[in-house]
Amino acid sequence: MTTDIWYAATAFVGLFALDWIWGKYINATAHGTPLAAALWAVPTYVVGVAITLEVFQRPWLLVPAALGSFAGTYYSVWQKRRKG
Repeated sequence: MTTDIWYAATAFVGLFALDWIWGKYINATAHGTPLAAALWAVPTYVVGVAITLEVFQRPWLLVPAALGSFAGTYYSVWQKRRKG
């Protein structure tokens, strides 16, 4: 049971981070900063692949992953709006 909670927390945090990173990548791309965009592309790929592999092994992780994705996107937009 403890292991399942750990996997769920990892999926949630991983997708939260992925969507936050994805927001940074999109922002850098939209602002025309190629180096920043390229640097944000690397963790987007790495985190995305790691979480995808984990969800393929444990399909039930799709639920906490989806919740993490929602929260990460919400936080990314909220943070950007707050900074102006």
